[in-house]
Amino acid sequence: MLSFFDPAVSKLVPVGEGALPTGGWLHLEGPTEAELQRLVGIGLPEELLTHALDEDELARIAHWPDSWSLVVLRVPRVAEPDDSVPFRATTLAVLVKDARAITVSRRPSELVNRLMRMPHTAELQRGAHLVPQLLLAAAMHFLELVRVIEHRVEGLEEDLHVSQRNAEVVGLLRYQKALVHFTTAMASNTIMLERLVRDPHLGVREDDRELMDDAIIELRQAIEMTRIQEEILSQMMDAFASIISNNLNVVMKLLTAMTIVMTIPTMVASFYGMNVELPGQHHPAAFMGVFGASLVASVVLALWFWRKRMF
Repeated sequence: MLSFFDPAVSKLVPVGEGALPTGGWLHLEGPTEAELQRLVGIGLPEELLTHALDEDELARIAHWPDSWSLVVLRVPRVAEPDDSVPFRATTLAVLVKDARAITVSRRPSELVNRLMRMPHTAELQRGAHLVPQLLLAAAMHFLELVRVIEHRVEGLEEDLHVSQRNAEVVGLLRYQKALVHFTTAMASNTIMLERLVRDPHLGVREDDRELMDDAIIELRQAIEMTRIQEEILSQMMDAFASIISNNLNVVMKLLTAMTIVMTIPTMVASFYGMNVELPGQHHPAAFMGVFGASLVASVVLALWFWRKRMF
């Protein structure tokens, strides 16, 4: 969908069939071929759009000879329900030329909606201000998702204390993969942002530089929190793998002890169930005597196992 930022209402408004606005901020999300051709029609190189729509593109800055500048950001996104990783990073590209700024995303981006709720939205039409705002919003979104992961991991931790399955450890592995995606994306954004501060082509003003400094601080904080959570998660996986193995050993030990205790009456009953002459089989109390002896032997053995903490 192709939309443009209307400063009068401080939100993105769908673009009609007429001519595209000559300036300001355009946003292209989940583009169709017709929408891409409309952007090519205003002088945007097709090669630039190809880079902007590449979901594996690293964060970087590039300048084209016809004055177009490409700023690629790595931003978080919630993965599809059938994805093995709950959170991933994707590409959000900003194309800047003079008074025009165009953001391009192959997938719907929650980051753009968050940007509408941030202060100074009137400045969003200016590309040099839009980029650091997007980076700051991305860093804050990364931080929020790291806290979400931390909360979900705590829920898995409660289940792992009594678990004999691998499902919970697999769940931890999924979140660890998400943290790796986050760390890589934020490190790439930080390097790009530090270069952006020194870039002379985008017309960065002094207040934009202060915003970039804030974005760098937020990104570094998010990277540090992600690194700490990733380390904690790695240690938890090792510890809980041992817990699951220990829980399984406890169950096997209990089952083994119960099997041995039940073996005594089974063995006695097998002997006295044979069709041969056995001592005392004609005595009136033979059955109760055999039953009582096997019961006493089982209880004595069970008490011994209990003293050995096998029950």
